[in-house]
Amino acid sequence: MNLSPRTRLELASRLRARGFHVRLHAYELLLGFRGRILGVLLLEPGYGKATLFLSPAAGSLGEPLEALREELGKVYPDLALVVEGGERRANRAATRDAWLLNQGSST
Repeated sequence: MNLSPRTRLELASRLRARGFHVRLHAYELLLGFRGRILGVLLLEPGYGKATLFLSPAAGSLGEPLEALREELGKVYPDLALVVEGGERRANRAATRDAWLLNQGSST
């Protein structure tokens, strides 16, 4: 597998051509799509995967997720795409925030 900076730049360029906003830092790509933060894509070649940590504000994932799978497969065919977070994470955060507010009001 080619782990060169040039290959990571190629992935970023391909994603930009598909309408993504991409900020690349080492093996992390901050991804936006249609004015929303989609999440952070962490390339983990040592583990054979690329993990997309979704933002709670990611919105609909159909089109961007399909485009991401296609472009990742062209540049890194040996990496499996794993998706984590999103709505479930947003619900956990809201529950935690409500609990913290209740704790503060009982003192």
